[in-house]
Amino acid sequence: MTQLRGFAHLEIAPPVIRRGKSGHFCDKALEGVSHHAVVPNVNVLDDLETRLTRLNDDEKRLFALICRSYLAAVMLDYEYRQTVVTLSVPVPEGSPAEFRAVGRIPLRLGWKAVYQAADLDSEAEDEQTLPSLSDGETAVLSDARVEAKRTQPPPRYNEGTLVDAMQNAWRFVEDPALRDRLKEAKGIGTPATRAEIIKGLKRQNLLAAEGKLVLPTPAGLQLFELLRGAAPALVDPGTTALWEMRLDEVVTGRADFRAVIDGIADAALELIKASLGPSSGAVDLTVPAPALRSGRRRPGGQGASPAAVKEAKPVGSRLATKVRRPLTRKPKTSPIPVSDAEVKPTAAAPTAKMVAYAQSLARSKNLPLPAGYDRDFKACRRFLDEHARE
Repeated sequence: MTQLRGFAHLEIAPPVIRRGKSGHFCDKALEGVSHHAVVPNVNVLDDLETRLTRLNDDEKRLFALICRSYLAAVMLDYEYRQTVVTLSVPVPEGSPAEFRAVGRIPLRLGWKAVYQAADLDSEAEDEQTLPSLSDGETAVLSDARVEAKRTQPPPRYNEGTLVDAMQNAWRFVEDPALRDRLKEAKGIGTPATRAEIIKGLKRQNLLAAEGKLVLPTPAGLQLFELLRGAAPALVDPGTTALWEMRLDEVVTGRADFRAVIDGIADAALELIKASLGPSSGAVDLTVPAPALRSGRRRPGGQGASPAAVKEAKPVGSRLATKVRRPLTRKPKTSPIPVSDAEVKPTAAAPTAKMVAYAQSLARSKNLPLPAGYDRDFKACRRFLDEHARE
């Protein structure tokens, strides 16, 4: 890549491979999570100059941006000498005010050279030089003045900044311990789903576009107030990110998926009950991690029978999108002849999840499955209601 024009002057000998949690090469941090990277393709470097001539201006700029980021990751550290000056300024009828100034002198540009060459170094404007100073020296303050300033409200979100806010949900949480856990959870959603979540909110008329900005609609604000009154934890980004961590535990094998789904179904059922009638209090959606791992319900929580899970399915499906898998549905007509006594022609078929759960329950408890359990909804439900709570 350093043979390309614009990168030939860079010093990358040898490349610096930064490993560990804060480095660019950290296999441990990627265990069990999706990982996607856009890097230059090594297979086309032989005729890369020819390929670049076929790109338009925007495509060339995008390719150069990718190259700079890739090269900076393996270049030397940026080294500089920094001086911090602290001055205590007397204030009439008050304690002295402390002023602070920072100056830097670059010693080795390192990875910053790849950005300075393209005039993309945003920190260059902030760096200032200081005169020669010594500890304890007295300085004279001149031309002091007070300026009237007006604070500005936070800017509205656009789709890009909204995705960034979802990824960095920990910024909206004050609890230090929870903030650290949310950083590990990598925010709300995944890189592949955050944009789709925003599109879904637009389709449901909960978000609306105003130019490049994204604004909540009256319906979206009304729904938010309703949910905040019934279940404050549901609109807390900390709670949402904690559920993402539970799903990550399923992916990495640290938690049983059935226990996590049961916890989500329980929380969804409580939320539905709170939304349909007068609530005796806020709904707690934060299930303790030990209860999830062991598969036990929360003390005092609702027992999630298959019928209850079926009732809670619309909400539970939205909360557990990440762990759903394509289902192989049973044929509407059984290839094995059955008598009218076993299954009535008008009997509804159970869901694939109910059938799988019944089979798992029968294996774990060494129970015989009733006739027609995989074709008759009522038969399957009776079996689950009878044995699931034992």
